[in-house]
Amino acid sequence: MIEKKVYFLYGLRQDLFNKQVWLVANNDNMGSVVFLMRKMLVDYMYHAHVCTFDDNLVNSSVEGEMIKKFEAVNEDDSHFVIEGKSWYLSYENIKEKTSESNIFLFMEGWYEEEEECIVCGRKGQLKKYAEFYPFVTERMFKGEKHKTGLSYCPRCGMTYSTYRPKDDEASQYYWNYRDSEYQKRRQYYEPAYTAEFNAALADPPDGGMLRRKAISDFLDDSVDFDHVETILDYGGDRGQFIPDVFPNATKYVYDISGVETEKGVTGIRSAEELMNCGVSWDLILCNQCMEHLSDIKEYFERLVACMSANTYLYIEVPNERSILNSYTVKIHEHINMFSQMAFHILAEQSGLTVVKSTDASGVRCLLKK
Repeated sequence: MIEKKVYFLYGLRQDLFNKQVWLVANNDNMGSVVFLMRKMLVDYMYHAHVCTFDDNLVNSSVEGEMIKKFEAVNEDDSHFVIEGKSWYLSYENIKEKTSESNIFLFMEGWYEEEEECIVCGRKGQLKKYAEFYPFVTERMFKGEKHKTGLSYCPRCGMTYSTYRPKDDEASQYYWNYRDSEYQKRRQYYEPAYTAEFNAALADPPDGGMLRRKAISDFLDDSVDFDHVETILDYGGDRGQFIPDVFPNATKYVYDISGVETEKGVTGIRSAEELMNCGVSWDLILCNQCMEHLSDIKEYFERLVACMSANTYLYIEVPNERSILNSYTVKIHEHINMFSQMAFHILAEQSGLTVVKSTDASGVRCLLKK
């Protein structure tokens, strides 16, 4: 398969104006659209037009220019310029609707590199210089600076740190994760990371009620709670975020940290114990784990190996792709920023069906064999 080519504009070129130029607007980039319209008018005496994929912006105006629906534009005689905040949303909404040769990214600091996406394997990633936060450098890398970059996949939207921490480096970081020493050293670099903030991550003031409700609300129209008899929270700490809406369920948590589990939750402490426990899971939960991992596919394969014919798999990660808007990119322990499409592709690779997914209030996905 021939991969599409992304065209970068580091400065406006005369050949851009061989076709009608359309600036692609979204809710976040109006300032950039205005800047580029004015620049084209002053430097080239050229009047650019504005289009959008967002129905809420259609027929509004910017600089006296009426914003047109993207689908209403004659693409054969058009160039589309994408820039400003949330450029990736503009790109992802139009890339399948027009030839890639018509799309130009006007973005400072980005370049294309022939590396493979860690999810879909596409060769050719968009990349930008990045660095790890000082606390990560101290704790994970013992003070040794590691070069990295922020990579974005034009095919599946997966965004990630190019440097993938080794097992011993990750172990150094997550050993006694969030204990008092961890908190104090992190607060040294990040004053807002107080002891109270640290404690609330595992034990929110509401006892985790909102997180549990968010899970059960997402599952409600797809899973019959009364027929769920076994639940596994994979990597779930004490099992404190397993929802309370499963009246007939026996609850388990697989976590190797050794912490005491919640009342009514059975702990599984090793991979060997998990694979030999003899339980057929009706529902597997994987909450706020995969954003930390170097080897996404290996971890996903372990989840799939726990599934039987009718198992549901719920995965939740933060929606952090707004990092793509950052001028200076700093990466913390979350080295993966997932899109919905990335999970769809992982599911397809493993023969799973996507029951539903969303990127509102985090990226959530429900899969089934």
